[in-house]
Amino acid sequence: MDTAFTTRRRNLWNTKWFGKMAVFYVEDTAIRIRYDGEPATQGIFRDITARKQTEEALRKSEEKYRLIAENMQYLIGY
Repeated sequence: MDTAFTTRRRNLWNTKWFGKMAVFYVEDTAIRIRYDGEPATQGIFRDITARKQTEEALRKSEEKYRLIAENMQYLIGY
């Protein structure tokens, strides 16, 4: 059996977590396998919420310092 797989990143919105609404970022992979001699699909979900939050914080930080550098009138050196 061909064991081709696909990997996607997606957002799972409106997920209840301890009674509160939350957004989780996940990476999911689907693999075709045989289970008890029958064709089946195995799904793997990986929580990548921390990675996405870190990427967003880095993007905001880079934007902040880029704006400071672009709007600087004088060169500061040491």
